[in-house]
Amino acid sequence: MDNTQSINNIIGTYYNPLQETFIQSSDGSGLVHKGYKQLLEEHGLGTLKNVFKYDQGHRLDKPGLKNRERFWVVLNKSYGSKVVIYLKRFGYPGIFNLFIQRFTQHRIETGMYDFLGATRLAENGVAVARPIAYGRERRWFGEKRSFVMIEELPQAEALERLLPEWHNTKSEYVLLRDKKELISQMALLVLRLHRSGYYHRDLYLSHVFLSKDKYGLERLNLIDLQRVFRPRFLKRRWKIKDLAQLYYSSRDYFSYTDMMRFLHEYFTCNQLGAHHKRLIRSVHRKANRIERHENHKMRKATKAAD
Repeated sequence: MDNTQSINNIIGTYYNPLQETFIQSSDGSGLVHKGYKQLLEEHGLGTLKNVFKYDQGHRLDKPGLKNRERFWVVLNKSYGSKVVIYLKRFGYPGIFNLFIQRFTQHRIETGMYDFLGATRLAENGVAVARPIAYGRERRWFGEKRSFVMIEELPQAEALERLLPEWHNTKSEYVLLRDKKELISQMALLVLRLHRSGYYHRDLYLSHVFLSKDKYGLERLNLIDLQRVFRPRFLKRRWKIKDLAQLYYSSRDYFSYTDMMRFLHEYFTCNQLGAHHKRLIRSVHRKANRIERHENHKMRKATKAAD
């Protein structure tokens, strides 16, 4: 194996789409990272059939998963090293989703969304976790089941959990000690995403992770790419949604001055024009709608609990 793709050289580093490649899985059901293929096979994860039989990971349950299963899996290597991956398994998607897959531009299986989202965003300079593998099984009309594996980011945590404990967590990451640089990096991450034509559609702080690789390099990453897409139309709508979700989830931690700094970095300008201000007003209105919706959900949940 080429030395740049040796798993020992890859562990603890960031995904580099220019140096890492994927090959066909042993059963032909999908693709697997060249450096991880042997390790997955050694742990009984080399074929789609075995992936769906696998039951050794820690199950990550949450409301609304329906036909989806999520697992946190530790793959031990020799000499005490290990690889941690997230495994998502998707069952039969239902006739409505099959119809969408078959007759729209999204003619791919469910498990491929995260995988393709990661590879395409990385190719456009957007920092993401390393995709490891995907597989799919089809029936006559479409998808029967599929899966995806994504590697855990090195020494990473969501900004949603880091920012409320800012004074305690800033000792762990250099980037948290410099608010201006953190804001600049956040703006650059979202700018690269949108300039590439892609939109996240779930861009809350819970999906922005700060990580540190084995060389000490810190960066912000996007995770949970299941809904990432590249629309042909209504791009302004999706831009507003992304920015509103980010604004809604971060406004408790950043001042008005911080927000303005983010906007100047995102729009790459020293002075906001009339079109920028119209967009900002739309983002603010959308964020307020998100807040009302979340408050309504909380009231319903509280009432149901009583």
